[in-house]
Amino acid sequence: MIGSAATYRGFAGQIAARARAATFVADYRLAPEHPFLAAFEDAGRALAGLQSAGYATVAMVGDSAGGGLALAALASGRVSHAVAAALFSLYIDLSHSGESMTSRADVDHILPPPRCSRRPINI
Repeated sequence: MIGSAATYRGFAGQIAARARAATFVADYRLAPEHPFLAAFEDAGRALAGLQSAGYATVAMVGDSAGGGLALAALASGRVSHAVAAALFSLYIDLSHSGESMTSRADVDHILPPPRCSRRPINI
């Protein structure tokens, strides 16, 4: 719903410097203007593009909805060239009913419960 590739440029630069690796930040379509599957399809195209450009292996990094998107891409089996993933503050419990929503709230500085909608999302 918010953010862009430009938003994460500095963060990606920090990862690149520390990992001594090239980085690519995908600018995928966001909800609600683009319904479900749009971001997932964009992520798949970005990963396929990296592979066709000669990147034999990738490591995926994502937070919030981007972390959920990376996890979905990994779980789909479409990312055969992924060797690592760093996913944090994943927004994957749309019902907000998981035990970690309260038990880990004090360590989630990106998406703590007060920032999440209190109303469950029905899919």
